Amino acid sequence: MGDGKIKVPPNRKANEGAVESNRVVLFQMAKSSPLSLSQAQELFNIPPPVWHNTCNNIDKTPRVMKIYLASSFLHERRADTETAKEILRGQGHEVYNPIENRIPNAWDYPNDEWGLMVFTEDIQAIQQSEVVVLLTYGRMGTAGSNWEAGFAYALGKKVIVVEMSDEIMSLMVANGRYATVKGLGGLADYDWATMPKTRTKTEQK
Repeated sequence: MGDGKIKVPPNRKANEGAVESNRVVLFQMAKSSPLSLSQAQELFNIPPPVWHNTCNNIDKTPRVMKIYLASSFLHERRADTETAKEILRGQGHEVYNPIENRIPNAWDYPNDEWGLMVFTEDIQAIQQSEVVVLLTYGRMGTAGSNWEAGFAYALGKKVIVVEMSDEIMSLMVANGRYATVKGLGGLADYDWATMPKTRTKTEQK
């Protein structure tokens, strides 16, 4: 794999509905070295991330940005995620919401392959984003969304933390964020034109 291309055996064709072939190729490659993101994308024919906005007055938006929305997948918190998404898209921002990520024919794949597909697309979206907005519910946040925020920080992206509770946030999140706003109201009021480094009283002690 010196040229970075996936070597598919002549009698096998990935990306043409041959699910079993995909699985064999994946496991053969994994024995020698982990898949890179580009290799995983090529293997599964993963489409580029889709970004959306719903603003009808986009010319009046001071600054339109590509925003990755990192939040909990717990059912009881889906409404918060939906509201945050609508706030940001209504302001004209292009928002990638991982909950909306749908892998075609997902049930045809074993869990590990499906997981790699989701991971690959989400990573691409973080790389393409300008800002990650993280909905956090205190120190015991979800591992997935905290990981996404940490990855974004490592890439030099700005992380805006939306505090959804009065519980003190993780010190790792607190020290890796660019700004903090209080609740969905704070997110709606945030000044994207100047992007101030706002703080709240419930941050780490």
